[in-house]
Amino acid sequence: MKFLVIFMFGLLVQQGRAASVDDQTHVNLFQQELAYPLPSCEELRTQRTLCEHLREARERVQTMNLSIVATSEQHQVRKKKVITSVLKRQFAVVAYDPDAQTWHELVLSMPLVGNSTFQPDIVSADGQCQVTRLKGQTFNKMIFRLYCDKRELLVYASQHLSLPPEWREQKITSMTAKAEKVVYLATPPYLVNEEFAHLGRQYVLTVLTGVLRDLRALGVPSRAYPGRLVADVITETMLLNLLVIEQTDPCLLQDREPGCVRLLPKLLYALDEQVVDAVLTEFVINGLEAYRHICSVAAACGAFQFTNNKTQAFRGTYNVVRQSYPSAQLDPLFTRGTRSFRNSAKAAALLIDLELSSSGTPGWVREAVISDERVGLLFPAAAYNGGASQSRKLAQLVTEYRRLHGMNEFFFESFPWTHFFVWVKAKGLALKKETLGYVKKSVDTWNHPLNRRLTPIEHDSRMKDF
Repeated sequence: MKFLVIFMFGLLVQQGRAASVDDQTHVNLFQQELAYPLPSCEELRTQRTLCEHLREARERVQTMNLSIVATSEQHQVRKKKVITSVLKRQFAVVAYDPDAQTWHELVLSMPLVGNSTFQPDIVSADGQCQVTRLKGQTFNKMIFRLYCDKRELLVYASQHLSLPPEWREQKITSMTAKAEKVVYLATPPYLVNEEFAHLGRQYVLTVLTGVLRDLRALGVPSRAYPGRLVADVITETMLLNLLVIEQTDPCLLQDREPGCVRLLPKLLYALDEQVVDAVLTEFVINGLEAYRHICSVAAACGAFQFTNNKTQAFRGTYNVVRQSYPSAQLDPLFTRGTRSFRNSAKAAALLIDLELSSSGTPGWVREAVISDERVGLLFPAAAYNGGASQSRKLAQLVTEYRRLHGMNEFFFESFPWTHFFVWVKAKGLALKKETLGYVKKSVDTWNHPLNRRLTPIEHDSRMKDF
């Protein structure tokens, strides 16, 4: 018995050492990703100077000091003036005056937790300035309009304080010390252009090539296609499409819900294609930092919006994927794993394969993934958004629609997508409203001019993938 206890203790020690080595490997990979360079401005033609200005603004904003501050606010309560102390977080912006060709550095403040009505306060600025928040409640999404001395300035960089989960329990000095400084700029409309969108697309594709190369080197087998590897089935462009539709804000699209109009009365973009361009441009501005810190109200985190919402009956999506593909070596820590672009992209590829392996997935869907990824991705994408039942329902709807219209063949280019979506919407609860919008975004993204005009894999040869 004593020998057994000693043996078990030794085994636990060995497992602990193995786990710590494995964890250190993921720490190192994450650190490498933090050091991954921004897209190069060198090969840009018309937008090179603008790109270089963005890089200069990024360097300038990193030197600015920020803190959590206590401010006094006056309220009217039962006809009496009441003064209360309110905690706010400062953030910095570096803006450019294109007419005078001058730089401006401003420190502003916002509530610790943003809301739909707040406007930033100006703490310090060069001249008489006014700032208006156009959209977004966190640094991941906020876009501003800035005027100083009656001249509009263009914000080219910003720095924010990202607070730890336990921030409510801290004193001001402790909160400031523990806050993570994040240099991040959500893409404003004036930075969206075709060259930036193209550069962002190529940058992301280069990184995704490295992700699939890793999966191939690890020999991760496909569950949906026995005898094949996941990297034989999932492509860079499939993952790019999924990334874009996850990060395309439906409230910025022309066909949007009434609730969006209340939050954003005026659209920022004239065309839906420009909204997609803005998603790709986010990587030109922020590199692999793009979407790293974002978490939705449903706790969907990172660039690929993974969840890990555990219940007694369900282990959580991220955990299920990690445990279903142990050879993929996904990061065991959800927070770090979703903040890593490469790790979350790897998890997304595996989740697509896992959804395709479901017994409820028709064989023709799996064949479509191989013959035309644009058609094939729609079904696991529906599952990615709304669960396996939504993928099955979409397949049933496509089958029914084809039968009603005598369509023996199913080609992406000739399928009447607009009429199909109207038909599905008329069927009421056949597909969740959010999932229907998600699938529509996927079709629109495949039809984006960048995807129509460029070959699937056309990378910046100078960009190192890892």
